[in-house]
Amino acid sequence: MIALGSFDFAKIIVDFLIKKREASMDELRVLVPERRLYDVLTVLEAAGLIERAKNKVTWIGGFVGREIVIEGPVQSVTTSPIEVRVVGIDPLKVKIKEL
Repeated sequence: MIALGSFDFAKIIVDFLIKKREASMDELRVLVPERRLYDVLTVLEAAGLIERAKNKVTWIGGFVGREIVIEGPVQSVTTSPIEVRVVGIDPLKVKIKEL
């Protein structure tokens, strides 16, 4: 069995939400382990990409005109034309600033 990391789980959830725009928590629990689901949703919500209600998650998506600020001791930063991945030594704080 191939072990999946948090990034893989995030990609599964994001791809699903982009297609459906809205999903119940039950639908998402089928896709990834529940423990990882809450980790991923917390990060997506902090980044302003989703909104959560009691049993519903809505994809808002990224917005032009926002700056994402990550605070804390950084271990590594990896970039590509479509992604920036930041790994922290300690938990990182994410802030969204409107431009």
